[in-house]
Amino acid sequence: MSDHLPETDQPALTLRYRGVSAVERGEGGAQRVCLFTNEADDATTSQRAQLTVRDPLVLREALRILLTLHQPKGSYLPDDPKIYEAYANWRRSLDPTLTSLELTRSFYQFLGEHDPTAWVGCDPTLSLNAAGLAFETLDPTGRVYAAVHLAPSGYQSEGASLVSAQFDAGEALQSGLSTLHNGAELKLILGAQEDEVSDEHVGTLTKTLPTPVSWQRNLTQLLASSTREMREIPLSRMDLYNILQQLRLNADVPKQKKGIRLELIPGKAPALTLEPWNWRLVGTGGVYRGDRAEVMGVWDRRDLMIFDALLPYVEQAQLYAFGEAQPTFWVLHCGDLTFTLATMGFRPSNWSRGVLLDLSLPRFQVNEDMLQQAENLLVQAGELTHSELAKQLDQLQSVQAQEGVTGKDLVRSLLQTGRARPNILKGTLSPRLLFSGLSPDTLRYRDE
Repeated sequence: MSDHLPETDQPALTLRYRGVSAVERGEGGAQRVCLFTNEADDATTSQRAQLTVRDPLVLREALRILLTLHQPKGSYLPDDPKIYEAYANWRRSLDPTLTSLELTRSFYQFLGEHDPTAWVGCDPTLSLNAAGLAFETLDPTGRVYAAVHLAPSGYQSEGASLVSAQFDAGEALQSGLSTLHNGAELKLILGAQEDEVSDEHVGTLTKTLPTPVSWQRNLTQLLASSTREMREIPLSRMDLYNILQQLRLNADVPKQKKGIRLELIPGKAPALTLEPWNWRLVGTGGVYRGDRAEVMGVWDRRDLMIFDALLPYVEQAQLYAFGEAQPTFWVLHCGDLTFTLATMGFRPSNWSRGVLLDLSLPRFQVNEDMLQQAENLLVQAGELTHSELAKQLDQLQSVQAQEGVTGKDLVRSLLQTGRARPNILKGTLSPRLLFSGLSPDTLRYRDE
Protein backbone atom coordinates (compact mmCIF):
# COMPACT_ATOMS: atom_id res chain seq x y z
CA MET A 1 0.00 0.00 0.00
CA SER A 2 1.25 3.48 -0.70
CA ASP A 3 2.56 5.32 2.35
CA HIS A 4 1.47 8.96 2.39
CA LEU A 5 3.49 11.11 4.77
CA PRO A 6 3.74 14.91 5.05
CA GLU A 7 5.86 16.21 2.22
CA THR A 8 8.22 17.96 4.65
CA ASP A 9 8.97 14.61 6.29
CA GLN A 10 10.06 12.87 3.11
CA PRO A 11 13.59 13.57 1.85
CA ALA A 12 13.86 12.62 -1.81
CA LEU A 13 16.29 10.02 -3.09
CA THR A 14 16.98 10.20 -6.83
CA LEU A 15 18.42 7.12 -8.55
CA ARG A 16 19.74 7.24 -12.12
CA TYR A 17 20.53 4.22 -14.26
CA ARG A 18 21.80 3.76 -17.81
CA GLY A 19 19.59 0.72 -18.27
CA VAL A 20 17.75 -2.06 -16.48
CA SER A 21 19.62 -5.00 -14.97
CA ALA A 22 19.26 -8.26 -16.88
CA VAL A 23 20.68 -11.73 -17.47
CA GLU A 24 22.48 -11.99 -20.80
CA ARG A 25 23.85 -14.94 -22.81
CA GLY A 26 27.17 -15.02 -24.60
CA GLU A 27 29.02 -17.38 -26.90
CA GLY A 28 29.03 -21.00 -25.84
CA GLY A 29 26.11 -20.42 -23.46
CA ALA A 30 28.12 -18.11 -21.19
CA GLN A 31 25.97 -16.50 -18.48
CA ARG A 32 26.24 -12.88 -17.44
CA VAL A 33 24.24 -11.10 -14.75
CA CYS A 34 24.55 -7.40 -15.62
CA LEU A 35 23.63 -5.07 -12.75
CA PHE A 36 23.20 -1.36 -13.52
CA THR A 37 24.19 0.69 -10.48
CA ASN A 38 23.10 4.18 -9.50
CA GLU A 39 25.02 6.94 -11.27
CA ALA A 40 25.61 9.03 -8.14
CA ASP A 41 26.70 12.63 -8.57
CA ASP A 42 29.11 12.40 -5.63
CA ALA A 43 30.76 9.11 -6.64
CA THR A 44 34.55 9.41 -6.24
CA THR A 45 35.54 5.82 -6.97
CA SER A 46 34.80 3.36 -9.74
CA GLN A 47 31.52 1.51 -9.23
CA ARG A 48 32.41 -1.29 -11.64
CA ALA A 49 33.71 -4.80 -11.02
CA GLN A 50 33.41 -8.20 -12.66
CA LEU A 51 33.18 -11.41 -10.65
CA THR A 52 33.26 -15.05 -11.68
CA VAL A 53 30.93 -16.94 -9.32
CA ARG A 54 31.88 -20.49 -8.32
CA ASP A 55 28.36 -21.77 -7.54
CA PRO A 56 25.68 -20.05 -9.68
CA LEU A 57 22.76 -22.11 -8.35
CA VAL A 58 23.09 -21.05 -4.71
CA LEU A 59 23.49 -17.39 -5.70
CA ARG A 60 20.49 -17.68 -8.04
CA GLU A 61 18.15 -18.93 -5.33
CA ALA A 62 19.47 -16.47 -2.73
CA LEU A 63 18.96 -13.48 -5.04
CA ARG A 64 15.51 -14.65 -6.08
CA ILE A 65 14.49 -14.81 -2.41
CA LEU A 66 16.04 -11.42 -1.71
CA LEU A 67 14.17 -9.77 -4.59
CA THR A 68 10.78 -11.13 -3.47
CA LEU A 69 10.92 -8.30 -0.89
CA HIS A 70 11.44 -5.77 -3.70
CA GLN A 71 8.33 -5.58 -5.87
CA PRO A 72 7.32 -1.90 -6.28
CA LYS A 73 4.36 -2.40 -8.59
CA GLY A 74 3.09 -5.32 -6.55
CA SER A 75 3.19 -3.34 -3.30
CA TYR A 76 1.51 -0.23 -4.70
CA LEU A 77 -2.21 0.20 -3.98
CA PRO A 78 -3.38 3.84 -3.63
CA ASP A 79 -5.96 4.71 -0.97
CA ASP A 80 -7.35 7.78 -2.72
CA PRO A 81 -10.27 6.72 -5.01
CA LYS A 82 -9.27 9.21 -7.72
CA ILE A 83 -5.67 8.00 -7.75
CA TYR A 84 -6.86 4.39 -7.73
CA GLU A 85 -9.06 5.08 -10.75
CA ALA A 86 -6.13 6.69 -12.57
CA TYR A 87 -3.95 3.69 -11.64
CA ALA A 88 -6.56 1.26 -12.98
CA ASN A 89 -6.77 3.23 -16.23
CA TRP A 90 -2.97 3.21 -16.51
CA ARG A 91 -2.89 -0.57 -16.14
CA ARG A 92 -5.64 -1.07 -18.72
CA SER A 93 -3.90 1.18 -21.24
CA LEU A 94 -0.53 -0.59 -21.04
CA ASP A 95 0.81 -1.89 -24.33
CA PRO A 96 1.61 -5.62 -23.86
CA THR A 97 4.63 -5.21 -26.16
CA LEU A 98 6.40 -2.77 -23.80
CA THR A 99 9.91 -3.76 -22.79
CA SER A 100 10.89 -4.02 -19.14
CA LEU A 101 12.63 -0.64 -19.37
CA GLU A 102 9.61 1.07 -20.95
CA LEU A 103 7.24 -0.47 -18.40
CA THR A 104 9.39 0.69 -15.47
CA ARG A 105 9.64 4.19 -16.95
CA SER A 106 5.87 4.31 -17.39
CA PHE A 107 5.21 3.22 -13.79
CA TYR A 108 7.47 5.85 -12.22
CA GLN A 109 6.13 8.48 -14.62
CA PHE A 110 2.62 7.62 -13.43
CA LEU A 111 3.71 8.03 -9.80
CA GLY A 112 5.31 11.40 -10.57
CA GLU A 113 2.12 12.71 -12.21
CA HIS A 114 -0.61 11.22 -9.99
CA ASP A 115 0.91 10.16 -6.65
CA PRO A 116 4.29 11.85 -6.09
CA THR A 117 4.30 11.16 -2.32
CA ALA A 118 3.66 7.42 -2.69
CA TRP A 119 6.22 5.12 -1.10
CA VAL A 120 6.86 1.84 -2.96
CA GLY A 121 10.24 0.88 -1.49
CA CYS A 122 13.88 1.58 -2.30
CA ASP A 123 16.11 -0.29 -4.73
CA PRO A 124 18.42 -2.90 -3.16
CA THR A 125 22.04 -2.12 -2.32
CA LEU A 126 25.18 -4.01 -3.30
CA SER A 127 28.61 -3.65 -1.71
CA LEU A 128 31.95 -5.22 -2.57
CA ASN A 129 34.96 -4.98 -0.27
CA ALA A 130 37.62 -7.10 1.39
CA ALA A 131 34.94 -8.88 3.43
CA GLY A 132 33.15 -10.11 0.30
CA LEU A 133 30.12 -9.29 -1.84
CA ALA A 134 26.81 -8.36 -0.21
CA PHE A 135 23.29 -7.59 -1.42
CA GLU A 136 20.78 -5.94 0.93
CA THR A 137 17.15 -4.92 0.79
CA LEU A 138 14.31 -3.89 3.09
CA ASP A 139 10.65 -4.36 2.34
CA PRO A 140 8.50 -1.19 1.94
CA THR A 141 6.95 -1.64 5.41
CA GLY A 142 10.38 -1.25 6.98
CA ARG A 143 10.15 -4.33 9.22
CA VAL A 144 11.82 -7.12 7.18
CA TYR A 145 15.46 -6.94 6.08
CA ALA A 146 17.33 -9.47 3.96
CA ALA A 147 21.00 -9.76 3.03
CA VAL A 148 23.03 -12.14 0.88
CA HIS A 149 26.74 -12.32 1.66
CA LEU A 150 29.16 -14.15 -0.62
CA ALA A 151 32.60 -14.74 0.90
CA PRO A 152 35.71 -13.96 -1.22
CA SER A 153 36.27 -17.70 -1.58
CA GLY A 154 33.03 -17.91 -3.57
CA TYR A 155 34.21 -15.81 -6.53
CA GLN A 156 37.14 -14.41 -8.48
CA SER A 157 37.19 -10.65 -8.88
CA GLU A 158 38.39 -8.25 -11.56
CA GLY A 159 38.21 -4.46 -11.45
CA ALA A 160 37.42 -2.31 -8.42
CA SER A 161 37.87 -3.80 -4.97
CA LEU A 162 35.45 -1.36 -3.31
CA VAL A 163 31.95 -0.84 -4.72
CA SER A 164 28.85 0.44 -2.92
CA ALA A 165 25.66 1.51 -4.69
CA GLN A 166 21.97 0.86 -5.26
CA PHE A 167 21.21 -1.33 -8.26
CA ASP A 168 18.18 -1.78 -10.48
CA ALA A 169 16.32 -4.99 -9.64
CA GLY A 170 13.33 -4.91 -11.97
CA GLU A 171 11.32 -7.58 -13.69
CA ALA A 172 13.95 -8.24 -16.38
CA LEU A 173 16.47 -9.30 -13.74
CA GLN A 174 13.99 -11.24 -11.65
CA SER A 175 12.74 -13.29 -14.60
CA GLY A 176 16.25 -13.82 -15.95
CA LEU A 177 17.63 -15.23 -12.69
CA SER A 178 15.48 -18.36 -13.05
CA THR A 179 17.43 -19.33 -16.20
CA LEU A 180 20.84 -19.55 -14.48
CA HIS A 181 22.43 -22.99 -14.12
CA ASN A 182 25.70 -24.68 -13.20
CA GLY A 183 26.38 -25.88 -16.73
CA ALA A 184 28.27 -22.73 -17.74
CA GLU A 185 30.48 -20.10 -16.17
CA LEU A 186 28.64 -17.22 -14.49
CA LYS A 187 29.96 -13.66 -14.74
CA LEU A 188 28.50 -11.12 -12.32
CA ILE A 189 29.01 -7.55 -13.59
CA LEU A 190 28.60 -4.75 -11.07
CA GLY A 191 28.10 -1.39 -12.75
CA ALA A 192 27.15 -2.74 -16.17
CA GLN A 193 27.72 -0.71 -19.36
CA GLU A 194 25.30 -0.18 -22.24
CA ASP A 195 27.24 -2.39 -24.66
CA GLU A 196 27.00 -5.38 -22.30
CA VAL A 197 23.22 -5.82 -22.53
CA SER A 198 20.74 -6.09 -25.37
CA ASP A 199 19.22 -2.92 -26.81
CA GLU A 200 15.84 -3.46 -25.10
CA HIS A 201 17.54 -3.05 -21.70
CA VAL A 202 19.46 0.13 -22.57
CA GLY A 203 18.14 3.60 -21.81
CA THR A 204 18.12 6.28 -19.17
CA LEU A 205 15.99 5.42 -16.15
CA THR A 206 15.41 7.92 -13.33
CA LYS A 207 13.55 7.16 -10.13
CA THR A 208 12.67 9.86 -7.60
CA LEU A 209 11.72 8.20 -4.33
CA PRO A 210 10.22 10.31 -1.49
CA THR A 211 11.90 8.06 1.08
CA PRO A 212 10.00 8.23 4.40
CA VAL A 213 12.11 9.06 7.45
CA SER A 214 10.24 6.38 9.41
CA TRP A 215 11.42 3.71 6.93
CA GLN A 216 15.03 4.88 7.19
CA ARG A 217 14.81 4.86 10.98
CA ASN A 218 13.42 1.32 11.00
CA LEU A 219 16.15 0.02 8.71
CA THR A 220 19.08 1.62 10.50
CA GLN A 221 17.77 0.72 13.97
CA LEU A 222 17.23 -2.86 12.84
CA LEU A 223 20.86 -3.03 11.69
CA ALA A 224 22.12 -1.24 14.80
CA SER A 225 20.41 -3.84 17.00
CA SER A 226 23.16 -6.24 15.90
CA THR A 227 25.48 -4.45 18.36
CA ARG A 228 23.39 -5.57 21.34
CA GLU A 229 23.90 -8.75 23.33
CA MET A 230 22.04 -11.58 21.64
CA ARG A 231 20.99 -15.17 22.27
CA GLU A 232 22.32 -17.64 19.71
CA ILE A 233 20.04 -20.61 19.00
CA PRO A 234 21.58 -23.32 16.73
CA LEU A 235 19.29 -25.12 14.29
CA SER A 236 19.81 -27.85 11.72
CA ARG A 237 18.44 -27.91 8.18
CA MET A 238 15.89 -30.51 9.27
CA ASP A 239 14.72 -28.24 12.11
CA LEU A 240 14.14 -25.45 9.63
CA TYR A 241 12.35 -27.81 7.26
CA ASN A 242 10.00 -29.02 10.02
CA ILE A 243 9.18 -25.43 11.04
CA LEU A 244 8.37 -24.47 7.45
CA GLN A 245 6.30 -27.61 6.94
CA GLN A 246 4.20 -26.83 10.01
CA LEU A 247 3.61 -23.28 8.78
CA ARG A 248 2.81 -24.47 5.26
CA LEU A 249 0.26 -27.09 6.31
CA ASN A 250 -1.56 -25.09 8.99
CA ALA A 251 -3.43 -21.83 8.61
CA ASP A 252 -3.30 -19.16 11.30
CA VAL A 253 -6.17 -19.19 13.78
CA PRO A 254 -8.00 -15.83 13.99
CA LYS A 255 -7.39 -13.87 17.20
CA GLN A 256 -4.84 -16.40 18.43
CA LYS A 257 -1.13 -15.96 19.12
CA LYS A 258 1.15 -16.20 16.09
CA GLY A 259 4.64 -16.51 17.55
CA ILE A 260 7.42 -18.96 18.24
CA ARG A 261 8.05 -19.67 21.93
CA LEU A 262 11.71 -20.46 22.67
CA GLU A 263 12.74 -22.56 25.66
CA LEU A 264 16.43 -21.97 26.30
CA ILE A 265 18.35 -23.98 28.91
CA PRO A 266 22.18 -23.84 28.99
CA GLY A 267 23.75 -27.13 27.97
CA LYS A 268 20.54 -28.52 26.43
CA ALA A 269 19.07 -28.43 22.93
CA PRO A 270 16.74 -25.46 22.44
CA ALA A 271 13.01 -26.19 22.12
CA LEU A 272 10.65 -24.22 19.89
CA THR A 273 6.87 -24.14 20.22
CA LEU A 274 4.81 -22.75 17.34
CA GLU A 275 1.67 -20.96 18.45
CA PRO A 276 -1.30 -21.31 18.43
CA TRP A 277 -1.04 -25.03 17.67
CA ASN A 278 1.38 -25.74 20.56
CA TRP A 279 3.51 -27.73 18.13
CA ARG A 280 6.84 -28.37 19.88
CA LEU A 281 10.20 -29.06 18.26
CA VAL A 282 13.42 -29.95 20.07
CA GLY A 283 16.32 -28.64 18.00
CA THR A 284 18.94 -31.00 16.56
CA GLY A 285 21.52 -28.37 15.58
CA GLY A 286 23.38 -28.30 18.91
CA VAL A 287 23.00 -27.19 22.51
CA TYR A 288 22.23 -23.72 23.78
CA ARG A 289 25.31 -22.08 25.30
CA GLY A 290 23.74 -19.07 26.99
CA ASP A 291 24.36 -18.02 30.59
CA ARG A 292 20.86 -18.56 31.97
CA ALA A 293 17.62 -20.35 31.27
CA GLU A 294 14.69 -18.37 29.90
CA VAL A 295 11.53 -18.54 27.84
CA MET A 296 11.18 -15.99 25.06
CA GLY A 297 8.73 -15.27 22.27
CA VAL A 298 9.64 -14.13 18.75
CA TRP A 299 7.21 -13.09 16.01
CA ASP A 300 6.96 -12.60 12.24
CA ARG A 301 7.19 -16.37 11.72
CA ARG A 302 5.29 -16.25 8.41
CA ASP A 303 8.19 -14.32 6.91
CA LEU A 304 10.27 -17.51 7.18
CA MET A 305 8.32 -19.04 4.27
CA ILE A 306 10.69 -17.40 1.78
CA PHE A 307 13.42 -19.86 2.86
CA ASP A 308 11.87 -22.73 0.86
CA ALA A 309 14.05 -22.43 -2.25
CA LEU A 310 17.29 -22.33 -0.23
CA LEU A 311 16.61 -25.43 1.89
CA PRO A 312 18.53 -27.86 -0.39
CA TYR A 313 21.70 -25.79 0.07
CA VAL A 314 21.46 -25.06 3.81
CA GLU A 315 24.21 -26.66 5.89
CA GLN A 316 23.25 -25.09 9.19
CA ALA A 317 20.98 -22.33 10.51
CA GLN A 318 21.14 -20.03 13.49
CA LEU A 319 18.61 -17.77 15.15
CA TYR A 320 19.84 -14.66 16.96
CA ALA A 321 17.22 -13.21 19.30
CA PHE A 322 17.44 -10.07 21.44
CA GLY A 323 14.32 -10.35 23.56
CA GLU A 324 10.56 -10.59 23.65
CA ALA A 325 9.03 -8.87 20.59
CA GLN A 326 12.39 -7.43 19.58
CA PRO A 327 14.47 -7.86 16.38
CA THR A 328 15.51 -11.37 15.38
CA PHE A 329 18.11 -12.48 12.83
CA TRP A 330 17.84 -15.82 11.00
CA VAL A 331 21.15 -16.81 9.40
CA LEU A 332 21.42 -19.67 6.87
CA HIS A 333 24.84 -21.14 6.03
CA CYS A 334 25.09 -22.31 2.41
CA GLY A 335 28.80 -22.94 1.88
CA ASP A 336 30.47 -19.71 0.73
CA LEU A 337 27.11 -17.93 0.82
CA THR A 338 25.22 -16.72 3.89
CA PHE A 339 21.61 -15.57 3.80
CA THR A 340 20.34 -13.34 6.62
CA LEU A 341 16.71 -12.48 7.29
CA ALA A 342 16.01 -9.93 10.03
CA THR A 343 12.56 -9.01 11.28
CA MET A 344 11.61 -6.11 13.53
CA GLY A 345 9.66 -8.30 15.93
CA PHE A 346 6.75 -5.88 16.26
CA ARG A 347 4.36 -3.99 14.02
CA PRO A 348 4.88 -0.28 13.24
CA SER A 349 1.65 0.44 15.14
CA ASN A 350 3.17 -0.97 18.36
CA TRP A 351 4.74 2.32 19.44
CA SER A 352 5.67 1.06 22.93
CA ARG A 353 8.00 -1.60 21.51
CA GLY A 354 9.43 0.98 19.12
CA VAL A 355 10.20 3.31 22.02
CA LEU A 356 11.84 0.42 23.89
CA LEU A 357 14.10 -0.27 20.91
CA ASP A 358 14.99 3.41 20.51
CA LEU A 359 15.85 3.69 24.22
CA SER A 360 18.24 0.75 23.94
CA LEU A 361 19.81 2.19 20.76
CA PRO A 362 20.04 5.98 21.27
CA ARG A 363 21.23 8.15 18.40
CA PHE A 364 24.02 10.47 19.50
CA GLN A 365 24.79 13.78 17.86
CA VAL A 366 28.24 12.88 16.58
CA ASN A 367 30.64 15.23 14.84
CA GLU A 368 30.85 14.54 11.08
CA ASP A 369 34.66 14.48 11.24
CA MET A 370 34.53 11.76 13.88
CA LEU A 371 32.19 9.67 11.78
CA GLN A 372 34.49 10.11 8.78
CA GLN A 373 37.48 8.98 10.83
CA ALA A 374 35.58 5.91 11.99
CA GLU A 375 34.56 5.14 8.41
CA ASN A 376 38.16 5.55 7.20
CA LEU A 377 39.40 3.06 9.81
CA LEU A 378 36.82 0.55 8.61
CA VAL A 379 37.66 1.12 4.92
CA GLN A 380 41.38 0.63 5.56
CA ALA A 381 40.83 -2.61 7.47
CA GLY A 382 38.05 -3.93 5.23
CA GLU A 383 36.40 -5.73 8.14
CA LEU A 384 36.60 -5.32 11.93
CA THR A 385 34.75 -6.70 14.92
CA HIS A 386 32.70 -4.30 17.01
CA SER A 387 35.20 -4.41 19.86
CA GLU A 388 38.24 -3.98 17.59
CA LEU A 389 36.79 -0.89 15.93
CA ALA A 390 35.58 0.58 19.23
CA LYS A 391 39.05 0.10 20.75
CA GLN A 392 40.74 1.90 17.85
CA LEU A 393 38.20 4.72 18.02
CA ASP A 394 38.70 5.18 21.77
CA GLN A 395 42.36 5.91 21.05
CA LEU A 396 41.54 8.85 18.75
CA GLN A 397 42.01 12.26 20.34
CA SER A 398 38.86 13.61 18.71
CA VAL A 399 36.78 10.91 20.41
CA GLN A 400 38.45 11.47 23.76
CA ALA A 401 37.74 15.20 23.47
CA GLN A 402 33.96 14.78 22.95
CA GLU A 403 32.29 14.23 26.29
CA GLY A 404 29.71 11.46 26.56
CA VAL A 405 30.61 9.67 23.29
CA THR A 406 32.67 6.47 23.27
CA GLY A 407 34.11 4.28 20.56
CA LYS A 408 31.21 1.87 21.10
CA ASP A 409 28.75 4.70 20.49
CA LEU A 410 30.55 5.57 17.25
CA VAL A 411 30.34 1.97 16.07
CA ARG A 412 26.58 2.08 16.53
CA SER A 413 26.45 5.49 14.81
CA LEU A 414 28.11 4.00 11.72
CA LEU A 415 25.23 1.54 11.45
CA GLN A 416 22.63 4.19 12.22
CA THR A 417 23.91 6.43 9.44
CA GLY A 418 24.15 3.65 6.85
CA ARG A 419 27.96 3.71 6.58
CA ALA A 420 28.59 0.11 7.66
CA ARG A 421 27.08 -3.31 7.11
CA PRO A 422 26.90 -5.84 9.95
CA ASN A 423 27.86 -9.49 9.62
CA ILE A 424 25.72 -11.08 12.32
CA LEU A 425 27.47 -14.43 12.13
CA LYS A 426 30.99 -13.09 12.64
CA GLY A 427 30.09 -10.05 14.74
CA THR A 428 31.95 -7.76 12.33
CA LEU A 429 31.36 -4.59 10.33
CA SER A 430 32.39 -3.82 6.75
CA PRO A 431 32.17 -0.47 4.91
CA ARG A 432 29.11 0.35 2.84
CA LEU A 433 27.19 3.55 2.02
CA LEU A 434 23.48 2.88 2.25
CA PHE A 435 21.88 6.27 1.57
CA SER A 436 23.80 8.54 -0.75
CA GLY A 437 22.75 12.15 -0.53
CA LEU A 438 20.45 11.79 2.48
CA SER A 439 21.31 13.56 5.74
CA PRO A 440 21.61 11.28 8.81
CA ASP A 441 20.51 14.20 10.99
CA THR A 442 16.95 13.66 9.78
CA LEU A 443 16.97 10.22 11.41
CA ARG A 444 17.77 11.51 14.92
CA TYR A 445 15.00 12.62 17.25
CA ARG A 446 15.92 16.15 18.25
CA ASP A 447 13.66 16.49 21.27
CA GLU A 448 13.87 14.90 24.71
